[in-house]
Amino acid sequence: MKARRTLSVSAAILALVSTATGVAAVEAPSGSEVALQPSGYPSDGARLTSLVNTGGLPVTTDVVSVYGASATVSRDRWGQAAVDLPAPASGWYAPRAVLRVKHRASSGDPLAPGSRDFSFGASFTKDQWSSGTRTDNGDNLIQRGLASDPAQYKIEVDGGRVACRIEGDGGAVTVRSTVPVYWHRWYSAVCSRDGSTVSLRVTEHLTGGDRVTTNRASGSIGTLRWPKTQTPLSVGGKLAADGSVIRSATDQFNGVISGPFLDIRS
Repeated sequence: MKARRTLSVSAAILALVSTATGVAAVEAPSGSEVALQPSGYPSDGARLTSLVNTGGLPVTTDVVSVYGASATVSRDRWGQAAVDLPAPASGWYAPRAVLRVKHRASSGDPLAPGSRDFSFGASFTKDQWSSGTRTDNGDNLIQRGLASDPAQYKIEVDGGRVACRIEGDGGAVTVRSTVPVYWHRWYSAVCSRDGSTVSLRVTEHLTGGDRVTTNRASGSIGTLRWPKTQTPLSVGGKLAADGSVIRSATDQFNGVISGPFLDIRS
């Protein structure tokens, strides 16, 4: 079997652009497979049990939780309904909640990009305190697959920086943003694969205007496919292939997430 090659890069800044204030949260491209939002007009603090997919892929969504955790309605920087996930807590019995997305296809795997180009992302703000425990030592924003799987795409916020990792049967490429993440400031993160290049665009939504920074890295990726085709897409933490919360190291996102999406280009 051909050995995989892994490329991990903290790339130099390749774009720095300031735009006018009032720019909305990350918007899913037209034709996206997945574009999630709370349904209707929920009240702040209301408990969420599922989200609506305004994308084109038939999916089921729900909230998987352990030890009494819940996901609740909050507001993003633009006043739209968003998902508030549990605050950090220590110990095995710390409450954890993760959004789970499963496709409804009777055959195939429409959440797997294969060798096609794709992008995914979300807007977010973090709690003041986050991570630092064995079961919650990271803030995973959106992902499919685990590092131990043959394929993965993931955006995480660890060590005060956003990072994106995409792995296929040819190798893995990781890009780490140069933008520091501060609590209660809103950001949008979009990761894209274009052939052998992975781009991570982080937008800082500032009072005086939005600032966009893009970091890129290139390397062999190959094809993304999962032997277990019902492996879920998760938002806000890690799920196993069967859809259960990984309790030993959930990497619970502590904060608010808005507008998660997945767009696979044909």
